[in-house]
Amino acid sequence: MGDLVRITANDPSRGLVNGDLGRVMALDNTHDVGLQLPDGREVWLDGTRPLLLDYGYCSTVHAAQGQTCSRVLIDADAHSLTASRNSFYVAISRARDSAHIYTDDREMLPAAMSREHERQAALEMVADLQPERQNDGSRRKPRFASQAKRLRRSCMA
Repeated sequence: MGDLVRITANDPSRGLVNGDLGRVMALDNTHDVGLQLPDGREVWLDGTRPLLLDYGYCSTVHAAQGQTCSRVLIDADAHSLTASRNSFYVAISRARDSAHIYTDDREMLPAAMSREHERQAALEMVADLQPERQNDGSRRKPRFASQAKRLRRSCMA
């Protein structure tokens, strides 16, 4: 009882939206789960069916946009391809009182968090991964060769 949970799928019949938070307030002998929502509503979920819930104690930077918390704990992966100035700004600016940063590489973190990613459409990114023909007819390595290899591997899986 009392656990904070996050709704992981829309449920229009109950007025629930993916990402909504609730607190477990009751479990009854028919396996139903009662949630108390931040707006004061109480919602009951059928516990005999899959519960589309996850723990609500943490969220991604993307999901946290627009929210403010007293205390923020940031998992800053210095080797992530998505680490950038924008994501770091969003993460750290959620905190009202304190922000604590945890990283896998303290030396690499400043460089990772100062990266700027230009927005590209998926087709532009794929074009960057294709080898280009040189004037002599040979092919030059793609601009992002290592990412291209990973992308091909993940598409084949």
